[in-house]
Amino acid sequence: MRRVIVTTLAILLVIPTAMAQRGNKGQHSVALRYGLNTPAEAAWAMGIEYNNYRKGGTIDAEFMYGYSEGYYKEHRAAIHNYMLCGSYSHRLLQNYRRTLMVYAGAGAAIGYTQGNNGDRELAPGISLKTTEELAYALVPSLRMDIFVAKNFGFTAKVQDLIFIHSDLMQPHNTTITIGFKYLIK
Repeated sequence: MRRVIVTTLAILLVIPTAMAQRGNKGQHSVALRYGLNTPAEAAWAMGIEYNNYRKGGTIDAEFMYGYSEGYYKEHRAAIHNYMLCGSYSHRLLQNYRRTLMVYAGAGAAIGYTQGNNGDRELAPGISLKTTEELAYALVPSLRMDIFVAKNFGFTAKVQDLIFIHSDLMQPHNTTITIGFKYLIK
């Protein structure tokens, strides 16, 4: 119990001095995220994101891996999705101490999609028409950052990958992720 009280007091002493230093122009952060893809039964996503803070927003770069199991002619097929996203996020909301920041953004993504682990048959005589493709997507997003220490916080992000001309992916692939964020500079 004594450790909990000492740790809580230490955090409360550190937080007020650090809050005004977050989200300033020229700062950088890295986030690791894990979450769910929504259009399929069994689906998950994980990614690493880099943010470069600008006046009023951030420039974001992200590598994301997504796995989903969808249905093709009533047979389950595994789909692997590797995407590289770039976007700009505008700051919508922040509190006085900058412990909570909300961003809305938009960008584009390019990636590689593989269906059914190559050319494996789904059932006797049934296989996917396309097993691999280069995928393009538009990416609107909404992100929230909550900082709990000087350089450390949690992040939550909702983004919708709107695929352009994809045979393997659903037209909309919504991803909901949560993760850890570290402020580098």
